Amino acid sequence: MSTPPQVHAVLNAQALTRVFGEGGTEASRVVALDAVSLTIAPGELAALVGPSGSGKSTLMHLMGCLDTPTEGLLEINGIDVSQLDDNALSAVRAYQIGFVFQQFFLNPTQTAVENVADGLLYSGIARQDRHARAEAALQRVGLGDRLTHRPGELSGGQRQRVAIARAVVGNPPLVLADEPTGNLDSRSSAEVVELLHELNAEGTTIVVVTHDLELAEQFPRQIQLRDGVIVADEMATA
Repeated sequence: MSTPPQVHAVLNAQALTRVFGEGGTEASRVVALDAVSLTIAPGELAALVGPSGSGKSTLMHLMGCLDTPTEGLLEINGIDVSQLDDNALSAVRAYQIGFVFQQFFLNPTQTAVENVADGLLYSGIARQDRHARAEAALQRVGLGDRLTHRPGELSGGQRQRVAIARAVVGNPPLVLADEPTGNLDSRSSAEVVELLHELNAEGTTIVVVTHDLELAEQFPRQIQLRDGVIVADEMATA
């Protein structure tokens, strides 16, 4: 009888700690994250929520391999990234994580399809195939009729959809969305939330990082941080 394949958590953090100011005086030492343990399973849609100074941005930077922990274990899709060097972390970011940011970070001189194709620049995929996949990703987020539009020709909500398409074009195991509705009006915000739910229903694992409790409550799981520790981790009731 064959053994079923092992399914890794998409994200596994154990006693994750980040201290700033080490080597200085005790007064300059700041514990931004204090022994946080957290697991994100494949297919989850979760919100990481907390006020300014709670540690959520520090945790997001660690989860996104934009920073390394002072102590603890961090695995992304079964890869221990805790002690990786910069080149190895860059590879993890390129293949394992999709990013969505509040400010969109789109190239204003490029079309929507070119911006999305840039999400595959370091994948080794040929340019023609990158563009084909980018077109498919834009179709997926409802922008199939905006392929040749530049960011200045799109609404804020449409620009965020382009950014989301860029994040998912490589089918990464984990998508991190940092305040994805922060620059949007209420209607566009609702459309982006709906899109995140749709992508999750198709199998994309998403963590939304936000200070907005009302936004967090629209997702199935809410993980609350305060003073560098998780104070609540709850599933929404039906």
